[in-house]
Amino acid sequence: MKKYYLNENKEINFNFIMWAIIGLIVITPIIQEFSKLSFLFKIGTTIIFLTGIYGLANSRKRMIAATILYIPMFLTTWSDFFPSIKHIKFIGNLAGFILILGLIYFIFRKIATARTVSLELIKAAITAYLLLGFAWTLPYLIIYFHNPNSFSNIDVGAGRQVFESFLYFSYVTLTTLGYGDMCPVSGIARSVALVEAIVGQLYLVIVISWMVGIKVGQDLKAE
Repeated sequence: MKKYYLNENKEINFNFIMWAIIGLIVITPIIQEFSKLSFLFKIGTTIIFLTGIYGLANSRKRMIAATILYIPMFLTTWSDFFPSIKHIKFIGNLAGFILILGLIYFIFRKIATARTVSLELIKAAITAYLLLGFAWTLPYLIIYFHNPNSFSNIDVGAGRQVFESFLYFSYVTLTTLGYGDMCPVSGIARSVALVEAIVGQLYLVIVISWMVGIKVGQDLKAE
C-alpha cells in the first residue's frame, strides 16, 4: 500500500480530513435550523483549516506560510468574539482560499505520482474533491460581502449564517446539480460559479480516468 509522507515520520491522514468535511456538510442543515449550534460549524471549519496546515507542513517554510495565511481566516471564522477589523472578511476568506488550494495542489501531486491504486489514494481523491467545494465557498463570500445583490434568494434569516448558505451553493454548483434556489446574478458571481462547475467536471474526468489507467497498469503487471 502506498503511503504519503510529509517527512520521514509524518503521514497525511486523508481519512481524518475527509470525514471532517463530510461531518461539516452533514451538520450544516441542523445548524441552520438551530442558530445556537453555530459554534459547531465554526469548530468544524477550524478543524478543516488546521488539518490543511498539517498537510502542508512538510517543511518549516510551508508551515510558517500556512500559519500566516490561516490567522486572518481564524479571525474571520470567530469574528463574533473579536473586535471588528476593517477588511478582515475579505483578507481572511482570500487567505483561506489560497491555503485550501495549496492543500489541494499537494494532494494532486501525490495522486499524480502514485503507481498503484490503494484505499489511501481513493481517500486522497475524495478529499481533494470535497476540498474543492469547500474552497469555492470563500470566493462566493468575498463577492457577497462586496455586493450582497450578486446572488439571489440568499437565506440568512432566522439565525441562518451566510457561510453555511454558500457552502450549500458551492457543492450544488460543483456537482452541477443546479437546483436554482440560489442563483448568481452579477457578472463576477456567474463567472466564478461557471469556473467551479467546469473544474468539478474536469476533476471527475481527469482524476477518475487517471486512476483507472493506474489500476489497469497495476493489474497487467500482476498478471
